Amino acid sequence: MAARPMPDAPARVRQRQRAAGGWRIWWEPEAAVRELGFAAVELDVQRLTWSAREASRLNKLVAQSRAGVAPTAATGGVRTVAALIAAFTASPAWGELSPDTQRDYRGGFRIIDQKWGGWQVVLFRRGIVVEWFEALHRDRGAYQAKSIMRKLSLLMSYAERREWIEANPCLRLRIPTPAPRDRVVQWHEFDALLTAAAQLGHDGMALAIAIGWFTGQRRRDILTATAGQVGADGVWRFTRSKAATGSAQAPGAIKLHSELRPLVQARLDLAATDAAPLCLDAATGVALSDDLAGKRWAAVRDAAAIACPSVIDVQFRDLRRSWAHWSREGGASDRDRADGMGNQSDRNARLSQTYNPPTMAGATRAVDAVRRPIAPKRAAGGA
Repeated sequence: MAARPMPDAPARVRQRQRAAGGWRIWWEPEAAVRELGFAAVELDVQRLTWSAREASRLNKLVAQSRAGVAPTAATGGVRTVAALIAAFTASPAWGELSPDTQRDYRGGFRIIDQKWGGWQVVLFRRGIVVEWFEALHRDRGAYQAKSIMRKLSLLMSYAERREWIEANPCLRLRIPTPAPRDRVVQWHEFDALLTAAAQLGHDGMALAIAIGWFTGQRRRDILTATAGQVGADGVWRFTRSKAATGSAQAPGAIKLHSELRPLVQARLDLAATDAAPLCLDAATGVALSDDLAGKRWAAVRDAAAIACPSVIDVQFRDLRRSWAHWSREGGASDRDRADGMGNQSDRNARLSQTYNPPTMAGATRAVDAVRRPIAPKRAAGGA
């Protein structure tokens, strides 16, 4: 084996020789550090000095995180990426975003900060952005690479408005858009998930799964649902966390399915107040938070996969798409399903590709709708 490119590499730097003879070097956090929100970062074998500095910077961030000290942006007027993130998250535009959107952005910003936090924004060029996208695409996949690039472009647009840079280097990169996720949960898979949740005693997750399956609503709206939102008429009225128009305050209302209503009623019978959460975690006695719901979902899915292996790749968000699929199979129109989900999937091409993909049942209905016109009967004795 040839000598390593960085013989005195900082802690957490990994170096591996490729089959073709080149080297790959990267910063790899251990499991305990990953739990703090850090992820692996690719380094540059052609820029070993920079790579060493970057690894040392990341190690410093880890030490600060463990000590409970928030990493600070560079001082002295240097307009770094870390400073840009801090400025954007303190801006009025940030405050207008919904909590779910802020949470999603923070995850992407964390990855961007780990890679580029110490860099001056003005140093970014299109070539650097393209190279990083290709590395992300290779290491994290098309979906996450596209998502991170979108968040970096958002930051750079803000930097352009603040006149930190003359132009956004993330524009017009011709980054391919990955096909939307198309996983549809089958009925027997839903039954397996519900059975596993009941066997594990995760009643709150069982109800959340049922609500997602029978209403097609977003996970955030399901987890924050309360007893008082369900009326005696069997209609769940709530405020959508995300609206078709982009507003964070949009009313939603959907009738509970006949199979769902008794499950919800069983919970309502136990709720002490209207503010009581519908999806109550039995083990902790509190509402399912995002983190707790993620843990319960993983446990339920793994247990269900023992009897039904195909569910192992199912994500909670697939329940929403599956509702749209099965509703369409039952004959609901695109407009009706869009009304139910509170989006514009009947008009927006991208959303339509996700929620209204072609189906054999739909094509069959269209084929069977073709009828030969019936010729009018001639009157008796007519010419």
